[in-house]
Amino acid sequence: MKKKSSIAIILVLIMLLCSVMLAAPSFAAEMPDGALPVTIKLEGLTLPDPEEIYLIKLEADDPAYPMPAESVDGVYTLSIRGAASESFPAISFSRVGIYTYTLYQESGTNTQAVYDDTIYLLTVYVTNKEEGEGLETQWILKLAGVEGKQDAVFTNYYESVAPITPPLIELEKLVQEKKFSKAGDLLHFSFVLKNVGVVPVVKLVVNDAKLGVENLLIDLSEDPLLPGESYTYKFVKAYVITEADVKAMLFKNTVKVVAESESGLKDEDEDDVTVPFEKIAPYIPPTGETRSYLSAIILLSLGAVVISFLLYRRNKHRGESEFRQ
Repeated sequence: MKKKSSIAIILVLIMLLCSVMLAAPSFAAEMPDGALPVTIKLEGLTLPDPEEIYLIKLEADDPAYPMPAESVDGVYTLSIRGAASESFPAISFSRVGIYTYTLYQESGTNTQAVYDDTIYLLTVYVTNKEEGEGLETQWILKLAGVEGKQDAVFTNYYESVAPITPPLIELEKLVQEKKFSKAGDLLHFSFVLKNVGVVPVVKLVVNDAKLGVENLLIDLSEDPLLPGESYTYKFVKAYVITEADVKAMLFKNTVKVVAESESGLKDEDEDDVTVPFEKIAPYIPPTGETRSYLSAIILLSLGAVVISFLLYRRNKHRGESEFRQ
């Protein structure tokens, strides 16, 4: 009986000793600064500019587990700018135990990016030192579902997107006539549009107020205007010169054209042309021609005088003959 009591007392003492070792605070151990590095890698032809900031989260599986300073509700956020490596701050442990954490990247907002959604599992073992007093730590980072120690690497991929380039045009307004001289004269206009950009033009919108053209749509989608090519358009309706134009002694006309690419981007240009008024001068014959006219008039006048004189003499002679008889 005494032997059994002695064994029971020894077991109780052992249990109390273990309880004290596990529950009582001991010397602190640390997972020091730099012990858990995280690397961001970037892939793709078009990387963000300016560089994006990536958020790496360390979350305790139990909110009571030790965490780095400045953690919020058991979560610490590590910010990394661009392709770089950073480390989590130190974590202090004061008790023997096994502590587990989850390490992951928070998705960003760039629509052209595919963010790495890898999840890592961090396990920290806190034990008593084999020699001397105090605690020591050992941490192992594993990829979820994969055996073996891992490094925390997140590779973000950026889709290659061709830059969207707007069209670029040059416009020239033309008129067939070089002048006008009176109300009612007709002027015929046209324009030449050149694609001086690097993308095809699939649509034109034309405005010419004085010709009465408003938002005229020219669809080029079946035969786009390629870079370096020119397009000529002749207005069907001619402009009729008014008295006001004659009074102004010129007519100025402006055309505006908006060009659109397949991507919906636009460019616009305008150009004008001026037609001067020229008054019709009276007809003045050349000098030699005037002399001919004067000579003819003089000859006709002399002829008329001679004829009148001859008629006078004949009548006089006839009168004298009758008198003698």
